[in-house]
Parts: sequence; structure tokens; C-alpha cells
Amino acid sequence: MNSYKRCFFALSVVFMALMWIGCGSEVPISEAGEAVVVDDLVGQWQLVTPANEDGQMLVLKFDEHTYYVELREPGTEPFDKDTIRLRAYITEVDGKAFVNAQNIDSPKDEDRVYFFYTYTLDPNGLLTITELQDVDDQKIDKFETSEALRAFIQQNLHNGALYGESMTMMKMKVAG
Repeated sequence: MNSYKRCFFALSVVFMALMWIGCGSEVPISEAGEAVVVDDLVGQWQLVTPANEDGQMLVLKFDEHTYYVELREPGTEPFDKDTIRLRAYITEVDGKAFVNAQNIDSPKDEDRVYFFYTYTLDPNGLLTITELQDVDDQKIDKFETSEALRAFIQQNLHNGALYGESMTMMKMKVAG
């Protein structure tokens, strides 16, 4: 198991199923230029559930459409080899927000694949992130175009089989 898979297993989720749902998609749900940044997502987050796991997520606004995201275990340095770096942005499908998370750690284009999640941010400030997964024999990472992937998600928007493992995070207060 490579270090990316080990780290995500240890973190258990946070844009988390980065390696759980297969080898990753070569196409996003939509292009980043169509995305918007939700300022409430920016900050440092601590994993709450699953309770037996420990992890943190740092979300920074990169530009008007994308975030820079780091996933790591508490106490590790930002440049630790097990820190995972992602480019992420939000796509809306029929009013529901989906995250396109792209691995940016590798210099190889073939390793810069996409993984998909939906999220909710409740009034108490808890962020729940849920991975998207295959439905029946339709593999979410096998679509050849963003249009086909988006149509699949739209068709399965209310199908519980589309949604996999979830995790909940709480925003950490910054001292100062």
C-alpha cells in the first residue's frame, strides 16, 4: 500500500476516499472555471467522526474558483511525506454541491486524477464530507467526458447507492 493510501486510510475520509473509489477519474464533473469558492470552507478542520481516526484538513482559497487542500495527521509538518495535497473546487448539479478533488502531489499527469464528494455544512459548523461511489456496474472513474459523468450524477442524485462513506469535521479556532 503506497503512502497516499496509508495516509487516507489513517485519516479515513476528508475528501477522503481519495483511493477508496478506485484509481480515480481522468475527467472532473465540470471545469474549474465554472466553480465558486465557499468562504466558510476555508480554514483548519479536525476530524470528529469516525471517532477511532485522527486527522486534520487545511483548506485555503487558491483563486476565485479553487482551493488548495492539505490532509495530514495532527502534529505532522506541512512538508511531511504523508501530507496529501489537493486542488479542489465545487460543482453544482441541480442545486447540490459536489467537490472535484485532484491529487497534485505527483509531477506525472496520469497521477493527477479526480475524486468526488458531496458535503454539507450545518449551522453548528460541522462539515460532513461523503464520497461518491460506483452505482451497480457503472464505475464513477471510467467516464471519458465530464458531460457523461455529470449526466450520471444527475441521474443518480437521489439514489443512495451513489453516496458512500462519510466523515464529519469541526473547524478549529485559530489562536490570536
